[in-house]
Amino acid sequence: MDAYYQSDLLPRGTNLTAPGFDPLGTVLNLAHSSHTKVRPLEVHAWVVAMRAWKNQPFPPKSGKPLHVVHQHPEWLSKTYQGKLQDQEQNHFLDPGHPEVQEFLVSICKEIVKKYPVDGLHLDYIRYPGVEWGYNPVSLERFRKETGRTGLPSPKDEQWSAWRREQVTQVVKRISAEIHSLRPHIKLSVASITWGGVPEKDFKKTRAYEEALQDWVEWVRAGYVDINVPMNYKRANNSIQAQDFVDWVTLARATNTDRHLIVGLGAWMNPLDATARQVAASKRMRSDGVAFFSYNQLESSGRSQAPVIRDISGKIFKSPASVPQPAWLRKAKEGIVAGTDPRRRSGYPVLLLDSRKREVARTKTDGNGHFSFFRVPSGQYIAQVGLASILSEPIKVHPGKVHRARF
Repeated sequence: MDAYYQSDLLPRGTNLTAPGFDPLGTVLNLAHSSHTKVRPLEVHAWVVAMRAWKNQPFPPKSGKPLHVVHQHPEWLSKTYQGKLQDQEQNHFLDPGHPEVQEFLVSICKEIVKKYPVDGLHLDYIRYPGVEWGYNPVSLERFRKETGRTGLPSPKDEQWSAWRREQVTQVVKRISAEIHSLRPHIKLSVASITWGGVPEKDFKKTRAYEEALQDWVEWVRAGYVDINVPMNYKRANNSIQAQDFVDWVTLARATNTDRHLIVGLGAWMNPLDATARQVAASKRMRSDGVAFFSYNQLESSGRSQAPVIRDISGKIFKSPASVPQPAWLRKAKEGIVAGTDPRRRSGYPVLLLDSRKREVARTKTDGNGHFSFFRVPSGQYIAQVGLASILSEPIKVHPGKVHRARF
């Protein structure tokens, strides 16, 4: 929650010492250079969504604007036991708090408005674990929307489903807003691959049950353009090697028409083992791989320069072209987005066709916003509530985000 770009919403990163230096702007100028000897690169801005601060002490109060942990401590998530930080002293924003949802959307919109980025990459777009999410405002919303009382246990199925939905709604809102600003921009997510894939069932994984991150649904429903599973496994460990294959298999089966970039735990593997993971990813039809991370690209003590030379000379012998998103460049479907005039949260919204038949159903987020993805061309009406408020007719065109007006 500090900025390495020129932000009006976030304080400047404390380790940026040159007042006029703009890291994101500098990278974009270099990457998008028209110089004939420089091969252009895409730039996707990395947004750490829910983690608010790592380690004590908190950032100084001198930042302008004031850092969110000082300005809005009431936005922080809590554990079932009432703790505000994990074992590594990380503090997190709570996805179920309506003001947190609005804040994250505003940050993403600011970046896209100010910079010609090719995409946004959402990291930490999840809960830290199943015991998190007990922010008082979030709890009150859950009770109001479900009629429940008391304090739900961390593994309560209804409570878990509600929290999972909060993260999904943030992803949907960000996607609809940035694609409204720039139709061809790409939204990617860092998806969780903790452990393995029990019985090949995503809903039995720790990603779904503990991180409360339903990334399979995000891809299938078209909320995201690129899935980047953080498939950080030791290639020389037989169990983890199988887990690596199982996660790529699951992700490839999910990503029927979106891009799959397999995240590699390069820092934990010797380079020859990473090369095997690259080959396996290619064999299983991924669209590319991502090395984590640039500050340590193999498990040795070698300096970076020879490691990078080996990667480019032995693993990738020729430059790769950037995968082209056909669903953005030659879109066949559109998006419908709107807001309940009464701004109710968790409220049902129906999408009706020209004959007023229901074609899709969703719920409003904490601020009353809603959206429908993968909507075929045609005329529609949004209905807020099961028998109440109808929007004006909505004419949907491919590749466009259309607003429901009431």
